[in-house]
Amino acid sequence: MPVEHVQRERRMKLDAPQLPGGPDPKQPVPMTPIEAFDLTSYARVATELAAVPKERPQVLARVGLDEAAWLRIEQGFLLRLATALLKEEHEYRLAYEAACDAARKELKRSEA
Repeated sequence: MPVEHVQRERRMKLDAPQLPGGPDPKQPVPMTPIEAFDLTSYARVATELAAVPKERPQVLARVGLDEAAWLRIEQGFLLRLATALLKEEHEYRLAYEAACDAARKELKRSEA
């Protein structure tokens, strides 16, 4: 791969835009919880909401959230994911995908 291409790729990763309300793209994407929800907990709830959208109020109530709190948490994690993708930090995306896969398997086991 030509040196110019590698240098341009590095600049693009460093020059990821600051998304309004999102994490600083010049820093590693945070893995800290948002309102006591870590990435795994967020993925579990998001996966369940996608699987049973008609049960949204019950799912949120079961984890102690109302709609406004969930939207804040969801926005925070989606901004982190978008920032990671723009920066090409694949570890964050892979961690999210693994958490979603585990949540889907857990849901299937509970349905059986």
